[in-house]
Amino acid sequence: MTVKTKTKTKTKTKIKRIAVVGLGSIGRRHLRLVKEVRPGIQVILVRSGQGKKWPEEGLADVVVHTLSEAISIGIDAAIIATPVISHVSNAIKLIEHEIPILVEKPLSHKVALAESLYKAWLEEKTLVLLGYCLRHTSAASFFHKKIKDNIIGNILSVTIKCESYLPRWRPDQDYRNTVSARKELGGGALLELSHEIDYANWFFGPFKSVSSMLINSKTLDIDVEDMADIFFETHDDKPVYIHLDFCSQISSRFCSVKTDKGELKWDLIKNNITWSDENSTINIWKFQEGRDEMYINQLNNFFDCVEADGKPKVTIEDGISVAKLIDSIQAANIRSSI
Repeated sequence: MTVKTKTKTKTKTKIKRIAVVGLGSIGRRHLRLVKEVRPGIQVILVRSGQGKKWPEEGLADVVVHTLSEAISIGIDAAIIATPVISHVSNAIKLIEHEIPILVEKPLSHKVALAESLYKAWLEEKTLVLLGYCLRHTSAASFFHKKIKDNIIGNILSVTIKCESYLPRWRPDQDYRNTVSARKELGGGALLELSHEIDYANWFFGPFKSVSSMLINSKTLDIDVEDMADIFFETHDDKPVYIHLDFCSQISSRFCSVKTDKGELKWDLIKNNITWSDENSTINIWKFQEGRDEMYINQLNNFFDCVEADGKPKVTIEDGISVAKLIDSIQAANIRSSI
């Protein structure tokens, strides 16, 4: 069936007012960085009014308690940084008003909701970018090019790990009350750490099969999985293994690609990439970008897409792909007794 979409000529608009929807940790970062990157933009902060008072709230020019209020003010763009369960409802409302949006990852906690958003987008074709910020790093671009150029040889296997300790993520809060730890808000390691699923799909996808184990270690007193082990198979029969957890005392974050010529490894904590070949020669590329820089690059990409003819680095289609992969991972979490 062919889906007919409206054809519209979008007039590029200089952003004068932008809404930041949500004031969790990522919302506060976006609010702070918008003011740093474009101090002349008026920021309309949308928050429920029920959460904790944060210093960053003082950076907002206007604070409202509903998205409708922000829209009525006349915003030119919006950043959705709410818990994942409200991403789709907020995004659809903005799309219906033809307001360009940057949506924090993941697009949704349910693939059916993500597809309803996609359907609304097909009707309006309003700009939607996804907040998979790792794609905006120089290291990720460099690593992607090395893989796609076939410089490193034939890929044999891939191992991706992202391990950390949730109680240390936000030391000023009780981690058990955060979005990450609460099932009803869309928490859990699989959704919270979906950056790795996105870049795995970008680097090595599409995939043809998946198996998984989603586990609650019962060490954190929470009701969501704190570990996920995922085994993808590429269309050329290569294994891609991903381990995600936020219950490890020792942090580790890397992507290792074994080939018939050596190993290419991206260490996201050390912020470097190494190549070790069959002759024991080691090349190291170091990247100096700070943590804020990838978010700044992402904001600049968003602004460029709204105001000029920029192309989004992470599209709504990318977000749909990750939502479908997460759905497949959850469905594959089946064990048989032996």
